[in-house]
Amino acid sequence: MGESKPFVVVSDVHLGGVPREVERQFRAFLRYVAGSASGLLINGDLFDVWLATRHFVVRHHVRVLAAIADVVDAGVPVYFVGGNHDALELGGAALRDDLGVTLLDEPAHVRLGAWSALVIHGDGVPLRGSGYPTYRKRHPVLRSRAFRWAAQRVFHVDRIYDRVAAWSGTREFVERHRRGEGSGPKPAAAPLESWARDALAAEHDVDIVLAGH
Repeated sequence: MGESKPFVVVSDVHLGGVPREVERQFRAFLRYVAGSASGLLINGDLFDVWLATRHFVVRHHVRVLAAIADVVDAGVPVYFVGGNHDALELGGAALRDDLGVTLLDEPAHVRLGAWSALVIHGDGVPLRGSGYPTYRKRHPVLRSRAFRWAAQRVFHVDRIYDRVAAWSGTREFVERHRRGEGSGPKPAAAPLESWARDALAAEHDVDIVLAGH
């Protein structure tokens, strides 16, 4: 019998908000996945800002999108859970219809080899006192049907992209790393861990909880 291939999970790459070298490395990683993995789960925030209309996608993501399509074409299933930076409502159809990616609503139950996993990105978990209240107020607006309708038909896509990018804190984190200061406190970690422990206790058929954010 041949050696079993790993099921690969990745989260929070934030392409577009990190140095271009990270994108190059991620495309190399996708080439590995295409030849050596049994599946790929992208657990949100692959892109720092993701918008796709009926006819257009963010142009500086096209090489990564092509690499993801190559993974699917190689027969490796790719699953995508939207994050707060790349909500499925703001362009998931392009990933599904043009790339062949399977979109998952969170919380999602996924079989990862021998493991039964419960997958969330994490932005939907209440994070009281965590430093994220501003985004959580925007969350229902950005994912609303009215906003999506306006984004498709009224607003200029470039302006939407620029405004959403301005809300992102990724570039601040990158600059902090560049100065050798680390990524700073992780206020969402404790609430997410608490949620995961409760989920494991409540769902006896779940072996592992995967969260990003």
